[in-house]
Amino acid sequence: MFLGLSATTLTLLKAEGLPVLWANPVRLVLLVSANLWVLWLSARIIRRWCRGARAALALLPVLAALALIDAARGFMFWWW
Repeated sequence: MFLGLSATTLTLLKAEGLPVLWANPVRLVLLVSANLWVLWLSARIIRRWCRGARAALALLPVLAALALIDAARGFMFWWW
């Protein structure tokens, strides 16, 4: 949510002539923090239901979803 809202806010700040060089490092920290939180929470939930190889397989869709979201944010903020 914070990453999406930052796009509009920073566009407005740039239009006013304020420097926003700090924005990309902060966005990266937020994205990495959110990814780690999702992985930690997902792993805890999955561990309640299964262990071992099944747990690792259950985590694959979460990793795929994170990769998709991270790619979209990467294109939105850094690569495009």
